This record gives sequence, C-alpha cells and structure tokens, in this order.
Amino acid sequence: MKKLLSILLATCLLLSVCCLALAEESPFAGGNGTAEDPWQIATAEQLLALSAAVNDGSANGYPGKFFVLTADIGLFGKVLRADCGY
Repeated sequence: MKKLLSILLATCLLLSVCCLALAEESPFAGGNGTAEDPWQIATAEQLLALSAAVNDGSANGYPGKFFVLTADIGLFGKVLRADCGY
C-alpha cells in the first residue's frame, strides 16, 4: 500500500512539473489572447513590446489574437522607433 501511494504521489508531482514547464510565459499582464480572455496590456513596456513584435514579425504579428488595455498608458519619455508609424 505504501509503495502504491508513493508511486501515485511521484506521478502527480511529475505531471505538475510537466504542466509548469509547458506553460508559456506571457509578456502581458494576463489573459490568453482569445476574445473571451484577451491579453491584458497594463504598462508602456508591454505596449512597446507588442508594437516591436508586430513590426519585426516575431510571433507572426499576433494574427487572430485579442488585446485589451487595462490602464491609461503614457509614452512620455519612451524611445519610439521612427519607422513604426506611431
């Protein structure tokens, strides 16, 4: 019985580690990019990272993804790229 319990516990631990390893780190404040749960942009850094990813083609420009601003974002004092069309 103890051996079975140990195997079960080890299996659960292994599964939780695998799930954590497979989880993608999101550059956004929350959400998963769907219409029901859009990625949340809360900081200037997150907005600028999105802009850079869209303009340089990384993440394929996020086609079909949804975003929501969760705060007023000021870009004062931020270095903006002149070729981005801001």
